[in-house]
Amino acid sequence: YLFNQIKRGIGTPLHVACQRGRFEVVDALLNNGASIQYMTDFDYLNGPLQCGAINGNLNIVKRLLQEGIGIDNTDKDGTALYY
Repeated sequence: YLFNQIKRGIGTPLHVACQRGRFEVVDALLNNGASIQYMTDFDYLNGPLQCGAINGNLNIVKRLLQEGIGIDNTDKDGTALYY
């Protein structure tokens, strides 16, 4: 799927939607097969769950958890529990 492709320095569309707090976009991407486990090779990017948590987007965090992302999912800074 094109929406699972990574753009260098930005991440996937799911990353961007989570960073920007766009719940409707996150929901649409997940409903259409966006991968929640799709991480980048760039160690300076936060994962989707961390992006939602950092920005205080509880609806996004809940939606990702409902989709099955693990609460202990880690990125460059650790788990979303940190936030």
